Amino acid sequence: MAGIMKERTHPLYLIFQWHMHQPFYKDALSGAYLLPWTRCHITKDYTDMAWHLERYPEIKSVVNFVPSLLLQIRDYADLDSVNERHLTLTKKDAGNLTPEEQTFLLEEFFSANYKRIISLSPRYKELYKKRQQYTLHDGFDSALKHYTTQEYRDLQVWFLLAWTGQEIASHPEINSLIRQDQEFTEEDKTRVLEVHQEYIRDVIDRYKTLAESGQIELSISPYAHPILPLVIDSEVARICMPGLHLPQHRFRHPDEAERHVVRGLEIARNEFGWDISGMWPSEGSVSEETATLLAGQSLRWITSDSNVLARSLSRTGKPAHMNSGEQYYPYRLETPEGNLDIFFRDQMLSDLIGFQYANMEPADAAENFMQHLREMYTNLPDDDFPYVAVITMDGENAWEHFQENGKPFFDELYSAIGESDWLETTTFSEYLDKYGSPESLEWLHPGSWITADFHIWIGDREKNAAWDALNEALKRVKEYRRQGQDIPEDVLQALLQAEGSDWFWWYGDHNQSDHEDVFDLLFCNALRKVYQGLDEQLPPSLEQYRTLVESLG
Repeated sequence: MAGIMKERTHPLYLIFQWHMHQPFYKDALSGAYLLPWTRCHITKDYTDMAWHLERYPEIKSVVNFVPSLLLQIRDYADLDSVNERHLTLTKKDAGNLTPEEQTFLLEEFFSANYKRIISLSPRYKELYKKRQQYTLHDGFDSALKHYTTQEYRDLQVWFLLAWTGQEIASHPEINSLIRQDQEFTEEDKTRVLEVHQEYIRDVIDRYKTLAESGQIELSISPYAHPILPLVIDSEVARICMPGLHLPQHRFRHPDEAERHVVRGLEIARNEFGWDISGMWPSEGSVSEETATLLAGQSLRWITSDSNVLARSLSRTGKPAHMNSGEQYYPYRLETPEGNLDIFFRDQMLSDLIGFQYANMEPADAAENFMQHLREMYTNLPDDDFPYVAVITMDGENAWEHFQENGKPFFDELYSAIGESDWLETTTFSEYLDKYGSPESLEWLHPGSWITADFHIWIGDREKNAAWDALNEALKRVKEYRRQGQDIPEDVLQALLQAEGSDWFWWYGDHNQSDHEDVFDLLFCNALRKVYQGLDEQLPPSLEQYRTLVESLG
């Protein structure tokens, strides 16, 4: 096999695109962060992902940031100024916690992977088992008296350590506390927060430095992670899902979709210092109208999913099941606003990393990945074409399921890639500079990375009610504009936040979360902010929506 591969003119090109995204957890009304996950992923995942690349400079990749995430990261650059209850109750002296605050700790501070994190600490595991024992029948109130002040303090510190990645865990002081495991002091807790702060302040600049060196390319998604095709026109959902039950009122706001793209590009330019060339549209969701919008904003390339490509090709008479290399090169789509190059991720390989390899030994997982690439490379047409495999996936949420936050896996994988003589990592722009797009795409199927449609975000009662509530708020704002009235900037910001995909992701029965009530509150408060800014009463539709969510929830 190795001999066959060496006879080829080109190596197999490989592009990793790591997508960094967290919902906009900042409440539009209060300005408080209602959940801590942006902070937690900075100290656990965004630092580690940069660290892995710094340790393997021969590995190129693409890192995709959601612009609203960049703003959240900048907020956390000063932990003393952030309004976040989890953080406030972490800082508070354990001896001064009220019973209500103690209950909050017991409810929230075990939010970590049990197998990979909690069970590895004798103390954290002990505190968890005690909670399970005393809350099983009698609830949290009865559990409070069974915890000492020292145990609450240890829980505060361990929630910080649970969301500490391997790079920060190798810091001498942090490593010493992890090995100490218990009997932490208030000074220990303060020191962990100080070390976290140091890494939080540097994380964006580390990715910028990697990009300036040429090792990575930075890309973005639209500002608040909306599903652009649905924001442009909700009717597009019926193209990929005929007969779908849509919201009562057609949602058609292409100007809002453009605002997400324009604002996202402006934020990226401010953060990184240069214009961004490419985009992972939120959830890989595309349509021809979306492509036209993105081409009109001078984007050079975008990425989507192989199933979207398969359905795009099948409409033009090509096989729906690609077996001769069609997904392993980019396509050029001609739009009224110019040409746009589109890469399609290998769904199988991306999902193996995202959903399967955490259950394997790191060396076995890396070898399995390399074997899939070898077999694919060997079976590609022997036509001297520079084929490229694209891996696009979540760059943060998967790693808590891996040993040591994924470090052993990345060590095995990046080492194997670096030692291979038939595989070469690259970036999207670098590939296009060398080879361009070999073939035109006659038609782009509207869909996302999930079954090449939009069912996760539209179509059931809760989701449709949310779209209708959002639609009414938007129409109120546009009516004010038609009357020549200025719209406050915080109202426009709240609309962008409400248009994010995350709230619609959790509505309905497809996905479940322990914090669905918080997601719903963030969505509703964004709409309340709109009406507050317009000095209007809340409309009946918003209250009817809340009643529906409560009845179905």
